[in-house]
Amino acid sequence: MIDTAAIVHEFDLTRPDGRTVHGYDSGGDGAVVLWQHGTPNVGAPPQPLMAPAAELGLRWVSLDRGGYGARARIRGARSPVRPRTRSP
Repeated sequence: MIDTAAIVHEFDLTRPDGRTVHGYDSGGDGAVVLWQHGTPNVGAPPQPLMAPAAELGLRWVSLDRGGYGARARIRGARSPVRPRTRSP
């Protein structure tokens, strides 16, 4: 059995505008699976999929979307799940 918690390396990148992008990488030389999480969620790879991916030699890479997990919120950005309210 593969210890999936030990597989994933978390990292931070600083953008030129100063915001931080938080990511996850399982490493390896295999084909890359780019995981884009839904709303609401974070970029951490789904643990049930990590062991099969490792057995197949796949490299799992993902990023937290802006405002989720450890990633900085985008100023002025609105959540797509919150409807805009209008004044009468």
